[in-house]
Amino acid sequence: MTPPRRSSWTEIERFAPWILLVCGLAAYANSFSVPFLFDDIPTIVENPDIRRLWPVWHLFVYSGEVDIGTSGRPIANVSFALNYALGGLRVAGYHVFNLAVHLCSALLLFGLMRRTLRLPRFADRFDASADAIAFAVALLWVVHPLQTKSVTFIAQRIEALAACFFLLTLYAFLRGATSKAPKHWMTLSVIAAAFGMATKEIVASVPVVALLFDATFLTGSWRGALRARWRLHAALAATWIVLVVLLFTTARLQVAAESTSALSPLDYLKTQSWAIWHYLRLAAWPAPLVFDYGMAGDGVPLLREPREYLPYALPLALLVATTAWGVVKLRPWAFLAATFFMILAPSSSIVPIRLDVVAEHRIYLPLAALVVLVVSGAAHLLSRTDRQVAAIAPVALLLCVPLGWTTYARNRDYGSERRIWTDTVEKLPGSARAQTNLGVALFADGEYENAIARHRDAIRLRPDYSEAYHNLASALMYLERAPEAETQYRQALELAPDAWASHLGLAEALVAQDRHEEAAESYVAVLRRNPALPSAYLRLGMIRQLQGRAEEAVGLYEESLRRAPDDVTVLNQLGLAYGQLGRFDLAADRFTRALRIQPGFEAARANFERARAATSGQ
Repeated sequence: MTPPRRSSWTEIERFAPWILLVCGLAAYANSFSVPFLFDDIPTIVENPDIRRLWPVWHLFVYSGEVDIGTSGRPIANVSFALNYALGGLRVAGYHVFNLAVHLCSALLLFGLMRRTLRLPRFADRFDASADAIAFAVALLWVVHPLQTKSVTFIAQRIEALAACFFLLTLYAFLRGATSKAPKHWMTLSVIAAAFGMATKEIVASVPVVALLFDATFLTGSWRGALRARWRLHAALAATWIVLVVLLFTTARLQVAAESTSALSPLDYLKTQSWAIWHYLRLAAWPAPLVFDYGMAGDGVPLLREPREYLPYALPLALLVATTAWGVVKLRPWAFLAATFFMILAPSSSIVPIRLDVVAEHRIYLPLAALVVLVVSGAAHLLSRTDRQVAAIAPVALLLCVPLGWTTYARNRDYGSERRIWTDTVEKLPGSARAQTNLGVALFADGEYENAIARHRDAIRLRPDYSEAYHNLASALMYLERAPEAETQYRQALELAPDAWASHLGLAEALVAQDRHEEAAESYVAVLRRNPALPSAYLRLGMIRQLQGRAEEAVGLYEESLRRAPDDVTVLNQLGLAYGQLGRFDLAADRFTRALRIQPGFEAARANFERARAATSGQ
């Protein structure tokens, strides 16, 4: 028998994993200084839960204080806490972690692909070129510009980490199914699935994908897959319990309900028919890439009429039906197409996500299925024409150059809040969310009037967008235009009555106008909606103290102190309140604690001297 022809690729194929790592690192070499942006602020910078890593189980329980992005996703929360424990808020460490996850996923994809191609299912057709094909797949996936949002935007580590667990589940499953000692690999597969369920909902499909993989590539039938490994498939299905428990014991369902109330499941499904074709186009030609597509009917079209959605829905329905037929027949290409749709299903079907109708990070893992489909299709055609299949690897290296350079260039757009939102507004000028976020960035750079104009543009584009009114009001407050700010805060609260941040802003605007009793009512409204906010207790306490209600002020200060034990402002105010009540020994103690934390706090030092003198005179 004539051995398979070998190409020059075989001489360097043993270095394939290292080449993958080097190319991935080169594409993201300029990402390590990208600052915290947008969702990074509540997810990381303002997330109190990640401030302590131990005991680690506190990160698995929703405290009511963490951002909606990490509630119900404790493994992601643990990863952020680990970053904070190692380097605080130094941004480079977070980017190193993100890129490490991305590169690990690329290696898992490489390993999964090369082992799959060597299965008996392919009758040794790709045995000599399995490494080359797997390398091409992993390389194109790791440097593709469409991945930048999931890698460079720190908060989207959640997507990348979930994808990594998804791939690890399948890789360990394959190793277990083909190993003489499968126990450890199968255990790892189940653990990876459980961790994935605790990271993001996209992993919900992995038990079904594993079963389809087994039937398609290993046993050749559904019955054979269940007969051969029913215990493993049952264990993988049991990991759904993790997802269900997290959904019903955290704020995830509440958040979904709040963000979808104005969009029906049917309208969302119609719009997703456009979104999926948009993802496919970006996979083939990644331009223009958009950081944030805005809300439904904002930056992207909201399709309701048949003439709007049928041109997208009909061919998509045909594609889904063809995939279903292929799944029944257990065709390899159908496995890839079905995996693509199943991963997208939680966010791109009938579950409406009004705040993010389209998001590029959702295609992060589905892109792997698309790349495998294209590269393996090319390999199949080359094998049928008796050509060098291994030539796919050098071709992938050539394509890696423009793709990697585009990724590198895209990372520069993430260089600052102002740059990324300017880029977004240029690409989607009709997005109210992009306009108001650009306004926030401009205000931070001192361009106050330009920022206010952006907020007003956002309101013009979307008169029902409460956040734009809130941002405009905050800018006006900073410029000491409290009456105007009050008007905008009230408008924001008409649209979003439970927005505690707008209640807080309104309270500050009322204080600036010496309307203290009205301000106190607003602070009470804040605490009804966010009872964990230390500053609201402090501000309300200051009003009560000003009104001569020192005993009530003491209780509010103590409550604030319980949530922020090292806040010297609270300690100083508490000392003053105790002084009003004639309890100078307690007042002196609070001033002393403030000075111990901040020795240069001169107001607390002067207050301490007065309290000590009053104590001596008693």
